[in-house]
Amino acid sequence: MRALSTIALFLVLSATSFPPVPAHGIKLDELLQADPHATRSVGRSVEELIDQAEAAYDRAELSRAVSQYQQAVNMLPGSCLTHRARGLTAQIQGKLTDAIDSYQKALACDPEDYLAMEKLARIYEHRGEKIQEAAELYRKASQLHPRPNRRQDLITWASFLKNRLAGSDTSAARLWNECGEHVVRAEWERARQCYSQVITLDPASYQAFFSRASVLMEIGDHEAAIRDLDAGLKLSPIYPGGYVARGLAHEKIGNAEEAARDFELATETDGMDPSGYYHLGRTHEKKQQVGEALTCYRKALGLGPGRELVDAIQRRMTHVEKASRQSMPSERDMPGPDRKHLW
Repeated sequence: MRALSTIALFLVLSATSFPPVPAHGIKLDELLQADPHATRSVGRSVEELIDQAEAAYDRAELSRAVSQYQQAVNMLPGSCLTHRARGLTAQIQGKLTDAIDSYQKALACDPEDYLAMEKLARIYEHRGEKIQEAAELYRKASQLHPRPNRRQDLITWASFLKNRLAGSDTSAARLWNECGEHVVRAEWERARQCYSQVITLDPASYQAFFSRASVLMEIGDHEAAIRDLDAGLKLSPIYPGGYVARGLAHEKIGNAEEAARDFELATETDGMDPSGYYHLGRTHEKKQQVGEALTCYRKALGLGPGRELVDAIQRRMTHVEKASRQSMPSERDMPGPDRKHLW
């Protein structure tokens, strides 16, 4: 799917409204049991929409996922699904506290909502909090998920978090922390080898893939970095900064279209990260899309970037505005009553 523009994404998100949910919402299976003949086709359509939304989410087509969840909610107003859809929307907007609240409500409404369990566990893990609860959510979701390959992923993620809690010297989590010491000392080759060991111990350690990718970019192996970023984003499609990093790696080897796609994905997956908008603005600037570039730069400034990024954004804005003024035709170049077009 071609990525929606940044503005289009926020129109989708801002237009996403959900009906009120009763204190005890309706589960899909309860609805089917209550009136199986009247609701079978509706239930099947809703299940298909949810499957499509989850597939879109896994591909990082997040605006499509939101849209498909909304369609499912509209077909079953007042259902438990509404809480999960609200959680997904808040998560994409970077409002993780709101997302946590919505996923918790989804589980209170339907204690077997394995999709809400997985998303809630992922947020806890990313924030480095409630790790034990995240591991337990992954474990419970693995027992309920209908897809065998996803069940195995969930079991692996739960195991990784339990190893982290155990703090064993032989655990992948402890070794990953040791790798960071090599990075601090700029021992790039030792850091690369260390992260490779972590991945061998725990192939589901997306953190190790992202960390090794950053090391590979430091030593100039951008193609290998892209392969690691591909693997990491497959495991964790909402990893902060993942798409920006892959976009920069693509840019380094001349893959302009892939870079542009990743910068756009960065703004879709984390609407509160100014760096995604900054790099997307640079992409528009290279294509001489002045209005789009300035919109992205202004959005980035409005998100409170650090001093270094503020300076970079302001330099780009000054350059774009100056170039735009210089490219405007002067009065003598404009066609008039007595002038002919020269083209």
